[in-house]
Amino acid sequence: MAVCDVCNTEIQENASQRIAATEFRQMVANGFNPFTEKIRLSGEGSGQSKDFHYQQWKAQALPSNTDRLLCNRCYDVATRYSLKRVTEGAEITEIHATYQKVQRTVTAPISKMSKFRAWKLEISITIVLAAVLLLYIIGNPMVFTSFDIYYSFMSTIPFTGIMALSMTLVVVLGEIDLSFPSVLAFSAWMFGKVFELTGNIWIAVIVCFAIGILAGALNAFMTVKVGIPSLVVTIGTQFFFRGLVNVVAEGKGIALVKATDTIFYALCVGRIPFGPYLIPAQAIWFVVLGIGFWFLLNRHRFGSHVLFVGDNKESARMMGINVDWVKSLVFVQMGFFAAFAGILSTLEVTYFWPSQGAGYLMPALASVFIGGTSVFGGMGTIYGTFVGALIIGSLEAGIVAAGLTGFWTQVIYGLIIMVSVSIYAILQKKRG
Repeated sequence: MAVCDVCNTEIQENASQRIAATEFRQMVANGFNPFTEKIRLSGEGSGQSKDFHYQQWKAQALPSNTDRLLCNRCYDVATRYSLKRVTEGAEITEIHATYQKVQRTVTAPISKMSKFRAWKLEISITIVLAAVLLLYIIGNPMVFTSFDIYYSFMSTIPFTGIMALSMTLVVVLGEIDLSFPSVLAFSAWMFGKVFELTGNIWIAVIVCFAIGILAGALNAFMTVKVGIPSLVVTIGTQFFFRGLVNVVAEGKGIALVKATDTIFYALCVGRIPFGPYLIPAQAIWFVVLGIGFWFLLNRHRFGSHVLFVGDNKESARMMGINVDWVKSLVFVQMGFFAAFAGILSTLEVTYFWPSQGAGYLMPALASVFIGGTSVFGGMGTIYGTFVGALIIGSLEAGIVAAGLTGFWTQVIYGLIIMVSVSIYAILQKKRG
């Protein structure tokens, strides 16, 4: 007959639960006390306080490195403390639900008002998109009631849009990556150079992705292991990779006309018939990746980890999340999709030029922030970023169609970023 390590009662083996020693110690550190929970007698009449018996019990129970055997009742009480932490003010506060509870909260039936509140950010950004398109149509109905302008949008917006989707995960973490345009350019140069030398587009693709992954891994190593803020790290790698591509390219472009005969070209930037129209393949990639990123952030454990780490790193660690690994993977995926966007933008024009990607930074960031992702981390919306990319990507055409000069584009980009960040800062303070 086994004995419960908490209440000292005899229990059947099939009516008990095992807890690792490290997890049990964490529960005690987080405030688990069997005497205050009334699952262990404190020795009334002995002249000693509950605190005395608790300290005595803790001194005997904690040093052992063997797993603890708990009866079902003690296990249910103890595990309530696995997701709590002691704050600086010595108050015990609930920090997060378990992953299962989070999933239940997301999928549980809720009232109509609660549904509206849960989706109000997405609804708001959709209304903004509809209003912007309406303004475009009113400003120049001939242009914006024609398919040609939307064909142009589908050809160009995906390059920055894919970057914005990938950047959303980085910003949700509370980090930033300013190097992706330069990583895009260097990866694209490697893609073009390898294809030019070998004539094999698949080898060129593999090398290109490898460069993107290594660039992301470099950002991750400097941020996670060395401990340099990601803003500083990615400013450095931005200059490094941009300088590197200028050195190796020597100001010369690479023609990739031969790539148009490959299946890979058709898969990436080919034109797909849709009734009387042709849809650029990169637009399909943008939609598919948008759906994929949405499921990753909202329906996958890794997405929950990203949100938890962005919200509170220390709480995430206490929940057993490998914070360093999560951050590293997010930076690596940023490098990977920078390389992918480099391939798409290069194949679209069948030419590489050394300044490639130079204009992608501001539109991608603006798409993320206007879409509703908080610059402070812990909150983000893939749908908002997707719609934000559509708004930002169509902005220049809308400005010109309205009769203004293209010089106003960057002014409006800047205003959008400042206003968006300010709004979310105010909302954060109200919640806090």
